[in-house]
Amino acid sequence: MIQLPNSDDAADQDPSRSGRGPRNPAAGENTSAAGNVNMASVLEALRKTKAGMQRLGDRLSEPLAVVGIGCRFPAAPSPDAFWNLLQNGDAADTHAGDRWSSELASGQEKQPGRITANRVGWLDQIDQFDAAFFGISGREAVSLDPQQRLLLEVAWETLENAGIAPQSCRGRRVGAFVGMCSNDYLYRLTRRDPEAIDTYMSTGNAHGAAAGRLSYVMDWRGPSVAVDTACSSSLTAVHLAARSLRYGDCDMAIAMGVNVILAPELSISLSQAGMLSPTGRCHAFSSDADGFVRGEGCGAVLLKRLSDAVKDNDPIYCVVRGSATNQDGRSVGLTAPNGHAQQAVIRAAIADARLSAEQIDYLETHGTGTPLGDPIEIDALRQVFAPSREPSRPLRIGSVKTNVGHLEGAAGIAGIIKVILSLKNRCLPPHLHCDRLSEAIDWNWPVEVTRDKQSWESPQPRVAGISSFGFGGSNAHVILSDAPAVHPLSPAASPEGTVVARPVASGLELESGLEPINNAGPSLFVLSAKSSLALRQYAAKFVDALSTQPQSLSDVCFSVATTRDCFEHRMGIVAESLEELIDELRRFADGNPSSRVISEVSASENRLIGDDRVCLLRGVAMSFLRGETIEWKDHFPPTAKRVTLPTYPFQRSRRWLDDAPVCLPMSAICPSEIASIDKSLTQRDNNAGDPKSVAASATNDTLLSSLLQRKLNLAGDETIFETDLSSFSYLHDHVVRGMTLFPAAGLVELALAAGKAVSPALNAIESLQIARPLPIRSDGPTWVQVIVSPGEQNRRLRVATLDASNGGSWRTVAECQLKTQTPQTGVNRTAAITDDIEFSRDELAADHEITNHEHYQIMRDAGLNYGDTFRGLRSRRDAVVGQRIVSIGETGLPETLDSHGYQMHPAWLDACLQVAAGLIPESQNAWIPVGFDRISAHRIPAQNQPLRVMATRQGSDDLSAIDDSLSIDLTINDGSGQLVMTIEGLTLTPIAILPTGNKPTADDICETTAGTSPERSPAEIREHLHERIAEIMGLELDEVPLAQSLDALGLDSLMAFELRDEMQQDFGIEVPLDLFFEASTLDTFLNQVIERIATVDPPVANEDGWVEGAL
Repeated sequence: MIQLPNSDDAADQDPSRSGRGPRNPAAGENTSAAGNVNMASVLEALRKTKAGMQRLGDRLSEPLAVVGIGCRFPAAPSPDAFWNLLQNGDAADTHAGDRWSSELASGQEKQPGRITANRVGWLDQIDQFDAAFFGISGREAVSLDPQQRLLLEVAWETLENAGIAPQSCRGRRVGAFVGMCSNDYLYRLTRRDPEAIDTYMSTGNAHGAAAGRLSYVMDWRGPSVAVDTACSSSLTAVHLAARSLRYGDCDMAIAMGVNVILAPELSISLSQAGMLSPTGRCHAFSSDADGFVRGEGCGAVLLKRLSDAVKDNDPIYCVVRGSATNQDGRSVGLTAPNGHAQQAVIRAAIADARLSAEQIDYLETHGTGTPLGDPIEIDALRQVFAPSREPSRPLRIGSVKTNVGHLEGAAGIAGIIKVILSLKNRCLPPHLHCDRLSEAIDWNWPVEVTRDKQSWESPQPRVAGISSFGFGGSNAHVILSDAPAVHPLSPAASPEGTVVARPVASGLELESGLEPINNAGPSLFVLSAKSSLALRQYAAKFVDALSTQPQSLSDVCFSVATTRDCFEHRMGIVAESLEELIDELRRFADGNPSSRVISEVSASENRLIGDDRVCLLRGVAMSFLRGETIEWKDHFPPTAKRVTLPTYPFQRSRRWLDDAPVCLPMSAICPSEIASIDKSLTQRDNNAGDPKSVAASATNDTLLSSLLQRKLNLAGDETIFETDLSSFSYLHDHVVRGMTLFPAAGLVELALAAGKAVSPALNAIESLQIARPLPIRSDGPTWVQVIVSPGEQNRRLRVATLDASNGGSWRTVAECQLKTQTPQTGVNRTAAITDDIEFSRDELAADHEITNHEHYQIMRDAGLNYGDTFRGLRSRRDAVVGQRIVSIGETGLPETLDSHGYQMHPAWLDACLQVAAGLIPESQNAWIPVGFDRISAHRIPAQNQPLRVMATRQGSDDLSAIDDSLSIDLTINDGSGQLVMTIEGLTLTPIAILPTGNKPTADDICETTAGTSPERSPAEIREHLHERIAEIMGLELDEVPLAQSLDALGLDSLMAFELRDEMQQDFGIEVPLDLFFEASTLDTFLNQVIERIATVDPPVANEDGWVEGAL
């Protein structure tokens, strides 16, 4: 026998230690006959060794608490939506989609080059991503595999679902284990011209980088592993995460799976193998089984050692009891299932869980619906479970693939989340598409396919297994059970589902996730987001969640304060009841907050009014708005606990490799048809003042209302309109810095007109982002297309222009979301302020009045040289109402124009936007629109009535604080006081005024290049560098604020090298790489660069510093 001494024994027996030798036994100690063995020491060492091995065994088999979940599955963008899909017995729609040509579909099996049925369970808006939220530049995001994007967003949602602020995990030993097995986006990237391949294609598409990016962005320091075992990838990731936690490699771990389908090649290959279902459904275990249907998705589970979860007071869904993986080895074929290996992996997982087969209640099968795989899997289950099952207690089985399809790399995690939700809700959802059991399967043993929704109650602990088998032979199985209460395996799930394990003297006590709602006394609700629009959307999510599932007011307020990261846009509400909180949040989300809301806009106006408790909480809210650190637990009762809350509303925008819209190429348009259109347009333009002529010309079936001239008759789900902007003569009056440009108001009209054309209910615009200026040519057509995606109450719209100078390619000019909103009547809160100004007109100083002539002189001095048709502002007055600066004005449509057929004539809307000029600080810049947060059109104004406009600035009214952008709200009413349009978050950005006599070219508009001016001022150099940084990062200028650091904006070392080399070439300076990342803000960085430039002779440069992204 080998003795394992403790550390003291080992030290005593080490003769190499100075002054120490073998210890002599004391007198009277027991020794053997030889006199040299201490039996008491041997027995003590054996006792300690046994105890140590017991502790090691317990640690290596400790249950792992599932403390958070997140998912994005077909027809189920959240865990709640996923459970509704499951319990209602619904299946996600499968269809051909628009990822590749529908011509690849085949009604026959194994037709070469074709896809059987060509149906997939798709995720929506896979091209959308909130890159800025994760500090990723737009340039890098385009090359980023959508799978990596999903991993980031779902991981964040999973932490929030667990009630853990992501910021609190930074620098901690958190492990990331990611299962994925597809590379379709890489296929698409490599199909391009090799010269188009950039630096980011490698890190954006490598599987190892997917896990690495997750750890990098979140700043996790534990293991970071990507797993590819084909269809068992995500379940294998769970197994590895469990092992890592038990062996102490990390203290928390997230296990994820993801799958996105972007290329047809694998579907063609699977069709040739006869694996895909011609019916587009998974008929697992059914006599109709004919293959599987592919699906997309992403899922995650957040794991902790149970003891740590209890110590941290985490909510616990259930626990992972055990897991195992193995391989088929040499079997019938590489892709053929091996029943013996499946039996082995299930037995190994049960043993790892220290359970027996008869304790398993339910088994979530691999269940693909193939005639080969299903019988093998059921027979393997029969071999493992039949000997120990009583007929009165059959093993119940099902497959989530009948709901969402086969998610391949994410298949296992989908099965796990289904079981977690089933344990939580004490219900087994129905297994679908199985009217008649397969006759090829032996059902003569205690087994039941859960074809109906069943209650899952049991006096004993409920236990479930989940199987996942990869088509390369890698198998995985995981065992889940209720969280333990007092002894290692006892009933844990409460009727409400989620439980909280709390330590008590006798072991663990599990507390229900819901307690009686107690709303005694006021509570402070705080919320933050990265933009004002996101903050309103976040508030709307809370309204929906709290209205459908009421919670304790103090629990909600405590949870949102302690489990969510803090961002720059903030608000607070002191509420007496949950109903009051919901009402205030609803008003805030609608853009009409009451005085009870403490926000970045109203903070300076709020006074501490109310009882002592209310005053205290409002003071805390003000501290929160100022960014101060707050000890939140001091402001909530000790009984307040974490509850599940809505997750962050990501502000996604299109980040895709292909910027060209799907549309009919101009070369395909018949020249005679173009001539006919041009003739009709000329006639309509010449008759602009004659409503009858306009109405007559509008009846031509090739023409549409307002700026939309024709609708393209194309295959596909998108609706595409086309127009030649140069044919509208009045647009040539919109001159900015000597260049005729299409106004931002025109983009609003295009969007509203296109929305009405596809659905009369689409009357609102959200997140209108202007990507680049749109020059209007005087020597030829300016073709524009408006592309509207399919949908109902929410559609994506893009505006693209034909770039003749770039090989005839189409370039996106702007994009937005079209929404449905109930039109408002009467005057809203801001209109009432306008009335107050009207009543106090006599009290305003005379110098507040700005005449039409004075206004357009100011505009001209700012480089905005408008012609007569864009001079619709009649008067403007600037005033102070309360503590807010407002600008009000009156506008009218010039007599030479006709608004018939327009939702809001661009020249008239532009005049309304000009009222905001009173809120712009004096500078050597022209301020121009680059985006809108929200636009709501309430009614079409009558042409003969003037419009009253009020503009207010979001944020601080301190003009000295204005730097790189302004955000302005406008309310437009007609002469009778009826609301015409509301605009929230009109974003303006400055451009340098072009010196008199210099006229930019079309090339100058889209990029800043070296010119012929003798020198550039520091302000011009600063503007140029700001633009170049935005361009290199693939962002628009308004997405690169001066107040943020380059690191936070997503600049990486590769971009820094590129910028450093450019500055050395252009200005002859050396900029250390450290400066790019150490400067606290972009503003600081630019100041330091300009100081370096001042010490050398700058190169000759152009004074034209046009901003990419401005109109």
